[in-house]
Amino acid sequence: MNLGSPNCSFISTDPNDPLQFIATNSSGVAFPIPEGGRSNLHMSLEYNDEVLVADLDADKIWHIRKNDPLGNGRFSVQGQIDRDFGSGPRRLAIYDDILFVVSETASTLTARRILVGLNGTTSSLLANISTRYRPDIDISD
Repeated sequence: MNLGSPNCSFISTDPNDPLQFIATNSSGVAFPIPEGGRSNLHMSLEYNDEVLVADLDADKIWHIRKNDPLGNGRFSVQGQIDRDFGSGPRRLAIYDDILFVVSETASTLTARRILVGLNGTTSSLLANISTRYRPDIDISD
């Protein structure tokens, strides 16, 4: 991720030696940020045949897929999950096809099922909780 810019690079590793990079089989991706818009790509997470990228300033989670049938490592944006304005998605995790997102500026943790192949579409929230400490709330149950 190129922090503070609307582009990133995916660097391939050698399948026989994952500690070795293959620069010739790597790809850059530019994200479709509108004129005057901001992008702050923060984290990427591989999931099945795509890569999810959290964009802190654009309030999106981008879906990136390989677009080269020969498998030469070329990727492109194939869709996005739109987040609430100003939420700032920063960290991603997936468990049992549920996407967990920690949003920095909204101070929330959300969970929703992932719908594959649907641009900008997600299922309804399964959970949404504030990450701010509240001494008046007991969450031990």
